Amino acid sequence: MPASVIQSYVGMSHQPNGKKSIPRADFDIYGYLVEQTERAPVDYLQYIDETGLIPGVLDGMIQIDQDHKRIVNNIEAAKKKMNNKKRKLLKA
Repeated sequence: MPASVIQSYVGMSHQPNGKKSIPRADFDIYGYLVEQTERAPVDYLQYIDETGLIPGVLDGMIQIDQDHKRIVNNIEAAKKKMNNKKRKLLKA
């Protein structure tokens, strides 16, 4: 499954009432089929555990999402502050 698809699900999981899992049907649509061959089977879970590839990617995506939320919260706080200042000036 492309990282962009996984990233979109990570983003959606942070929304109110967001799903915390990827529907199986989406794996059928976006997933990569890895067929059995005559070559030695690959224990991909061991590879992921050893390299930390997927957790690192997801951690990065989650960090980006958290940074974005922090920026949005800072912008909202600044807007409220400006609105309060405007109200005070209009009252004066």
